[in-house]
Amino acid sequence: MDVVSLSPPQYRRYSTSRHGPVPCSGDELPPYTRRNTSAQPIARREPTEHIYILTEKNRPFVTLKLYSSAKSSASLPTFFEKENINGTLEILAEKGDSISSITATVTGRIITGAHADDSLKFLSQSIPIWSKSPDVPRAPSPSEAASRNKLLGRCEWPLIKTAFGYVPSTRPGQASLLRQLSYQQNTSLAGPSIDPEGWKTLRAVSARALMFRARQVEVQCLLSLAKPLSYTRGTTIPCFLTLQAADEDILRLFAAPSAPVLKLQRRIRFLSNSSSPVEGVYGPWKESVEDIGSAIWWLPAGTGGQPGVRHLEGEIKLGKDIRPTTSMSHFSITYHVVLRPFNVPHSSSEDRSLISEPVEIATMHARGPRPQAYSPPAYTTPT
Repeated sequence: MDVVSLSPPQYRRYSTSRHGPVPCSGDELPPYTRRNTSAQPIARREPTEHIYILTEKNRPFVTLKLYSSAKSSASLPTFFEKENINGTLEILAEKGDSISSITATVTGRIITGAHADDSLKFLSQSIPIWSKSPDVPRAPSPSEAASRNKLLGRCEWPLIKTAFGYVPSTRPGQASLLRQLSYQQNTSLAGPSIDPEGWKTLRAVSARALMFRARQVEVQCLLSLAKPLSYTRGTTIPCFLTLQAADEDILRLFAAPSAPVLKLQRRIRFLSNSSSPVEGVYGPWKESVEDIGSAIWWLPAGTGGQPGVRHLEGEIKLGKDIRPTTSMSHFSITYHVVLRPFNVPHSSSEDRSLISEPVEIATMHARGPRPQAYSPPAYTTPT
């Protein structure tokens, strides 16, 4: 097979729907005016109140109120990394109630299965609220009844604020200058040849297939992913694919936007203690792997024609509620972008990944302009 350079050609892309020139190099940035994006301050939503009542003798005995970032009181209380846990505890004590101490405990567990024992404790923090003994510290209370050595009447304590890491707060590094400029000016992204600092180009791989059950064909693939390899949920993973083959007919089939199969793969890994009767002794690692996203591809404009070479632009859309990359104790969530065999009519190929690259899913936006989605509106996410 004839060998043609896999390096993407030097080109300038113009968009008919997004105006503004794309510079040719990072050293020749044109002057521009920063847009004022701070028009109106965003009002912070009031915390959601959650109320839990424990009754005794047909009367409310203990009332716990928590204030969280959950969207509604019907949801479980939700706390983000570095947020405080705020709430109040009310006890209606009567004569004859024997209470020696009150303690608030925050426990964090990772549920690993359907059985009661399928969980891992990664956090346990206790706060003394009240004790009958005067030697034990007591939490401040506005209720006079809570200051005695025996509780009687209505007693109320505001819970002590405690940092609770529930959803990690992670932020990608800044994109390249050219990509930031594209986001700010609403222009198309520069490809790997124009913006080499903005892309990580993986090693070249071969996509092989058997056409019409008779002819073995091969296409060289060069996959590039936008740097840094950390992407905020709710945005996209920009991709760029360069294909090379000596046979133009075969190349045209493999370069159709519906042909490349690029997936976002999530891997959940944890240690299980369900196989061991001894607490704290864990069984083997368990792992689940699933595809949770697919790339959408389209033909780039203005690339010109180079014999034996085709280019595709694409992106993987990330859901707003996708679980971020996480690693704690005996539990981790990791992600990979995986290139699979191409979906070409009248062909068959070995069911194995061609290349895989680890990426991070973050919860906060990178500093600078917000990323944009570039896939045409008519395109739908493939399954």
